[in-house]
Amino acid sequence: MKLVLFEGKTVLYQTDEDYAMKVKQMMALAFVPEADVIEVYEKLTSSDPFINDAANVDVLIDYFDDNYMGRVRRGRRGQPRFPIRLWNQYERVVNDLPRTNNATEGWHNAFNSMVSVAHPTAGRLARKLQQEQHSSAIKRNQLQTGQAHPKKSKTYQRVDAAIKTIVAQYSSEDQLTYLRNIARVVNINVT
Repeated sequence: MKLVLFEGKTVLYQTDEDYAMKVKQMMALAFVPEADVIEVYEKLTSSDPFINDAANVDVLIDYFDDNYMGRVRRGRRGQPRFPIRLWNQYERVVNDLPRTNNATEGWHNAFNSMVSVAHPTAGRLARKLQQEQHSSAIKRNQLQTGQAHPKKSKTYQRVDAAIKTIVAQYSSEDQLTYLRNIARVVNINVT
């Protein structure tokens, strides 16, 4: 996961473990059931670690309010820029679905490399699409005959397994503990 921080918070994220944990807990909201996200978010942002660090987290909370939760006006939350159903990952984890589109982007990059020009002629594009169709048919046949599917790296396998284990325990543990557990597993690259 990649995160772009603002207003000089990148250095703080990289040097202050407590602040980094707060950012990761906010990101961990993606693994809370959709119906509970607002409640858990409000519980998190009103917890002592957030209240006691208002100087550093207010900008982060404002950002989440505007983009992911909806700003509170007249006692009601407005519509966020990105509705919860768009970014929530809880059901995807429960149903063993991919959380990213990395496989699609990988295919797209490989296909672009195979075509090797920005604007191919119709004939060249048609030949490359036929080659891709043939390659896909071979891969499908290999999978149907029991040959192993390409595996994720061990690091991604461990992260996926840890997230799945934590998500399975959602209803049996304290919500803030749940967020901290997810935050400990999820790696966020900051630029």
